[in-house]
Amino acid sequence: MDVIREQLLYKQNKVEICMKNLNQKEQYECIRLLVASRTKDVHICTHQSTNQYINTLLERLNVEITSCGDV
Repeated sequence: MDVIREQLLYKQNKVEICMKNLNQKEQYECIRLLVASRTKDVHICTHQSTNQYINTLLERLNVEITSCGDV
C-alpha cells in the first residue's frame, strides 16, 4: 500500500493497481487516495476480488479497468 500511495501522490507515471493483492480495508484506502490525488494513467485490475460498492466507485472515478499485464 505504501508503494501505491507514493506513486499516486508523488510520481506522475503510469500506475497499475491489482486489487487482489489488497485486503478490503486497503481497497477502500486506495479509492480514497484516488479521489485525493489523480485518476489519470491509473489502471486497476479487480480479479473479481472487490465488492459491488468498490466496483461502483471505480466506475464513477473513470479509472481504466484492465487485467494484469494489459498495460
